[in-house]
Amino acid sequence: EKVEKVETGADGGGFDGPSYAFDRRRLGLNLWITSAAADRRGGGVVRYGFVLSADPSLVFDPAEFKIFWRFLVDVRHKSAPSHTTRSQTNQAMSARYSFLRRSFEGGTIPAGRGIAYATRSRACLVQDIFSYTISGELRPVLFVNGRPFDIAADFGRTAAAPEQLTALALATALQDEGLLHAANIVAVGRDGSHREDFARGADELLPLQKDAMHRDDYNPTPIVGAAVRFLAEVGMRQVSEEAVMASTAHHWDVYLVAAGSEGYWNFPTLAAAVCAVLQISAPVLLVREVLAEALRAEDEAPAPADVSLKIFVLMACLSAVAHRGADNNGNAAASRARLRRWLLLLPEFQIWRIYAGICVRQTVDVLLSAAAVIVLRGCDTVAAAILRALALYALGKMDAVLVGDNALSTLRERQRAAGERLRATGPRAN
Repeated sequence: EKVEKVETGADGGGFDGPSYAFDRRRLGLNLWITSAAADRRGGGVVRYGFVLSADPSLVFDPAEFKIFWRFLVDVRHKSAPSHTTRSQTNQAMSARYSFLRRSFEGGTIPAGRGIAYATRSRACLVQDIFSYTISGELRPVLFVNGRPFDIAADFGRTAAAPEQLTALALATALQDEGLLHAANIVAVGRDGSHREDFARGADELLPLQKDAMHRDDYNPTPIVGAAVRFLAEVGMRQVSEEAVMASTAHHWDVYLVAAGSEGYWNFPTLAAAVCAVLQISAPVLLVREVLAEALRAEDEAPAPADVSLKIFVLMACLSAVAHRGADNNGNAAASRARLRRWLLLLPEFQIWRIYAGICVRQTVDVLLSAAAVIVLRGCDTVAAAILRALALYALGKMDAVLVGDNALSTLRERQRAAGERLRATGPRAN
């Protein structure tokens, strides 16, 4: 939930703690409510979890952020042990203050590195445009470019932008408790159960003293970058296996299947080669034959005009144009773009083969559109026009018809095996 303005302690409920009037335009940051905790003994909400994020439409104000941070220090000090001074609380939070201010003022993290910071109840990892928090109950909150990402999103509803597809992979991986243990993001409890141990306070997220990844100095480290890449790569294999390659509903064609096949001497690659030859040469040969017939008919007496034939040809041409327009601008086009960009993220798919298939498909679209007009106009009977229209339609669908369940099951098995190998090796820093 995005908050525009809020003032703590302003409800007249007897709140005697520190207060702060948040205004996103004055502070220059967005505030998102990510969690709420209620009093176990009954009553209302006693604590909120929130995330601050930069916004290109806002101007960050360091002076206002300093005031806001003093409020946070006061809140933390109020819950600290009685022997702790406010100066000690402020000192304990100073590293985080410097990190956040540096980040909101435009600081960047070097490529391949990331930042991890944690408490006993929460772990936060930041790399590039991705930032996510995992609470003690292992409930992840993922942000992309300062905007929350739906952790329950599926492939069919995700935007085709590469960062959104990577976020989908991360969101999938973050919901796998075993994977979080494998990435050393969550420590395994003594009895092997994170949740039960955490409830007793014996477990810890990102143990700060045990590994370089878990230092709380907010300095970029390659270990964190490796952990994020590991989660994204495993998540991609899992989404590919469970959704992308589970059916042909995502507008697969034989060229994409061939791009993900091992080697060159296999059925998908040979089928793609034959399909490309037929889809490109057949319209050219049809047009050539029609033009040759037209030249031979010049010396003959013109046949009387068939009104029904002209109407059919006109309707067929308009239908072909409308179908091409809808196919290239509607949901089908978005689905194809999403699938291609997803496959470009998978190292098992050869990039040059994907782009070669795209070039072939676009060439075929142009040839079939031109052939539909020329071939249908050259028909002298309705029956001939119908047969040629069906032939052109079949040529256009040939690359999709050649994709069967067996071809996708082979790709799915490759993704499953790749995911298992990644899980076995774990994250590796460059």
